[in-house]
Amino acid sequence: MREALAIYADVVLNPAYRPENVDRVKAQTIAGITSARQDGASAAGRLFPMLMYGKDSPYGRLLEEADVANLKPLDLSIFHRRWVRPNNATLVVAGDTSLAEIKPLVETVFASWQQAKVPDRIVPETPAAAATIVYLVDRPGAPQSVIRAASIAPKRLDGDEIARDLFNTAFGGGFTSRLNMKLREEKGWAYGASSGVSGGRGSRVFAAQASVQTDKTAESMTEIAGLLKDALGGKPVSADELAKAKDSMSLGLSSSWSKSGGIMGALLDEAGAELPQGYYQTYAQKIAAADIAAVNAAGADMLKAKPLTWVIAGDLSKIEAPIRALGLGEVRVIDADGKRLR
Repeated sequence: MREALAIYADVVLNPAYRPENVDRVKAQTIAGITSARQDGASAAGRLFPMLMYGKDSPYGRLLEEADVANLKPLDLSIFHRRWVRPNNATLVVAGDTSLAEIKPLVETVFASWQQAKVPDRIVPETPAAAATIVYLVDRPGAPQSVIRAASIAPKRLDGDEIARDLFNTAFGGGFTSRLNMKLREEKGWAYGASSGVSGGRGSRVFAAQASVQTDKTAESMTEIAGLLKDALGGKPVSADELAKAKDSMSLGLSSSWSKSGGIMGALLDEAGAELPQGYYQTYAQKIAAADIAAVNAAGADMLKAKPLTWVIAGDLSKIEAPIRALGLGEVRVIDADGKRLR
């Protein structure tokens, strides 16, 4: 273990940003950006953070080819010196070892790592949308439309996150969730549909998404909007849905935490999200103890009848008119870089 840790520490402390390696990764990244413009799901996914958070937010910045092309090895070295410091890092170890064994080894291999002041990390608040906006991205000839319907969600540490997770699991976080059962099983318009809440320390995003057959795009949007409205009060999560959500989340823990990687992931999440120490030690018990009133209250608080931001990528020659006819809100046609066309 000592030899492996020494190599690991050398990589962390003395990264070699060789020009040929930097150029290779830059080329791969630029190719990925270019490819994302051509694929409906990728195009929607690329634009989505900017449309939700705004282009000035660290979560909303749209990565362009020029941003990558202009990077030099020196830029990476400067970033490393500025941010990769022991007072700005958390080391997680999972495996057949103990603190008594690993701590002196870590202290030895990282002995030369010096603390330094790091820049303040400013995560601005993102307000909820003032009105519903439907963004359309044209993908001529696409056999499916990619749909995302989203609103700003509370910070992770604000309120009952486990209740929110259970609500989302029942709504769109699993195969038997309302969203998937409606669009896939009942309607047969999609191979799958899901919902989730983004990560991050500041404001987050709750989104429902699906790829649906082109001629059922507007109808799918109507169903998604209806399901969200129902979840706000007309049709709260039932006892049966909650039981399934609890089983889904609990069984997932058993599978994940049986491996070192799963344990490490939980500890990294605890540190990165600034959760209370030992948060995951009682996680399963908290899932089991969650009551239906708290789950529905958390869901209602997360949705709050907020205006939705819709992002749709598909063949506009076939879907634009039916979407406009829905009257959900202002419709804006944008290109693959977010520039408004009409």
